[in-house]
Amino acid sequence: MPARMVRINMPSFWMSYVQVSDLDHTVAQARQHPNVIIEVEPEPFDENARVALVRDPSGAGFTLYEGPDLNSDGAAVTRYHHLQDIFLITEFYADLFNWRFALDKREPWPVYSVFSNDGAMIAKVEEVPESVRGTFSYWMPCFAVPSIEQILTVLPRIGATIASDLGEGRLILCDRQGAHFMVS
Repeated sequence: MPARMVRINMPSFWMSYVQVSDLDHTVAQARQHPNVIIEVEPEPFDENARVALVRDPSGAGFTLYEGPDLNSDGAAVTRYHHLQDIFLITEFYADLFNWRFALDKREPWPVYSVFSNDGAMIAKVEEVPESVRGTFSYWMPCFAVPSIEQILTVLPRIGATIASDLGEGRLILCDRQGAHFMVS
């Protein structure tokens, strides 16, 4: 965790990353949008990469990553953005990454697919009620699992608990450090 986050006693959390080719340019572009906060300015991640932590107009944080490709076994299969209103973020992500949003369904709450500029579906945005998501907006990684039933049997052994059952074969889990993530 970045030193600044440790200093302010930020609790553990799972972070979503967006890989970019020019970190400084992307951070400068993000700064042009209202209600965007650059939590961590561009800094070295390791000898081959740099990162910056950005909060989008809804307040959800994500990391910009410039460096070698990190997708490999164990990577999140998709990411979910839970927020109160999609219109807080559509212009921001369209401008920064050329992402497009398409409504999938309205019940039990509006769900949108997010598409990259090459047409690949890369994320979901859900207008989740505060009673489910709490008072914050956030990005959450979702990991594919063989079955929800199988995951339930290993939770006690790995020290994880169920934070919320979202239905449709998705659970929000809490790891032993208190950080939330999703499985499907």
